[in-house]
Amino acid sequence: MSREDLRAMLTELADDVSQAQLVGAAVAQAARIRRRRRAVVGAALAVVVVSAAGVVLSRPTRTPAPLGLPSATALPSMAGSARVDRLPATIAADPDAAPYWPESAVPPANAPSLIDKPVSHAVMLYSSHPAEGQAPSVYVYGEDSIYGGSGNGSFHWARVPVDLSYTHDAGGNQALPLDQNSLGPMGRRAAFAQPDAVVIVNLMTGAAERIALPGLNEDVSWLINDRHVLVSSATQTWLVDTETRSAVAAAAIGTTVTPLVGEGSGLTTLTVAGSGAEPPVLRFYDDAGLAEQSHRTVNASSAAPYRIAFLSPRGWRYGNLVAQAASGQIGSTYGDFVAVIDDQTGDITHVLDLGGGRNKGCCSVVGWLNGTDVLVYTDQTGLLRWQLTTSIVTRLTDPAAGPISVAPTGCGFTITIAGVTSGCIA
Repeated sequence: MSREDLRAMLTELADDVSQAQLVGAAVAQAARIRRRRRAVVGAALAVVVVSAAGVVLSRPTRTPAPLGLPSATALPSMAGSARVDRLPATIAADPDAAPYWPESAVPPANAPSLIDKPVSHAVMLYSSHPAEGQAPSVYVYGEDSIYGGSGNGSFHWARVPVDLSYTHDAGGNQALPLDQNSLGPMGRRAAFAQPDAVVIVNLMTGAAERIALPGLNEDVSWLINDRHVLVSSATQTWLVDTETRSAVAAAAIGTTVTPLVGEGSGLTTLTVAGSGAEPPVLRFYDDAGLAEQSHRTVNASSAAPYRIAFLSPRGWRYGNLVAQAASGQIGSTYGDFVAVIDDQTGDITHVLDLGGGRNKGCCSVVGWLNGTDVLVYTDQTGLLRWQLTTSIVTRLTDPAAGPISVAPTGCGFTITIAGVTSGCIA
């Protein structure tokens, strides 16, 4: 069948099925798939690149994918302007993965304590489900520390020596304390939501401090200044200053924040209405997330036939581009994909089709690499690197049974909170 025959056939099918029917089918299917909490499926991650030497301060480009690439396959645009890539059937290992990225996100059983074998900076955090009755443990993968200072080019796993409990929501459901954004900028510190507190751990020393915070706290999101962290329950988000140990109520909902990695300022969130029938909405806040300044509706037609019905936590922002994992309608079917949204225009510029047949919440965007590559994690394929400029998709780390978090690393930003300006200007 030729491409024109295929396009004609799909057009005829689209004419026979109304948009309302398609959206309704997508929402109905989404409703049938019960979303497990992040800790249950182990799909919530946080990713970052912690070696400053490995950060390239170029902004993502809109260069079309060259023809004939053996990895992600560019699909012909049927209506929208977004470039569409497809996850390849066989994903090659990334040539730059080792030793910076672990081959597997599962640490060895004999991993030493972080106190006995410190790291100069962390690359990844991992937590597995413990045996019944045991407290959850967190492990760190990072570069060896030379006398408590710079790294030596070798990497290892270590156990983070901190006592943590499961988080609980109002319904009594429990989750592991490791969140997608637990690992802070440059991999120096980690934050863990806890009942009536947030725990901050120095990953260079293993020292931990507990900051009192009322509520059933379940989610954390570091701001790029490495000083403030948003801590959220189902009813409240707090902006916590880890230096003064103070907290103020935030306007932004922490679980919807798309953390800034570099080349920008301000704070953004991305949300979609509960029914999934309406397009997502980008909201713009001041640097601290204390006051909403404006909002913009995403141009759903720019990615047609892909239509977002459900967002997987969480998206990440580099400059004016927000990368977000989602699921929803793909023509007359339902599947999972990653969308890159230009927050200045509301257009979806790139789509990575992950295919169907996955569990809801299977897939997450966990950060940006070099400002041009999106880091994607799925429960079936592990940690992936999607190069926007070439369409190539490669594997950095094999999948694991528990959640992971990777530290954001970027530059070119300036933010001001409570009169204090922080920045990294290249």
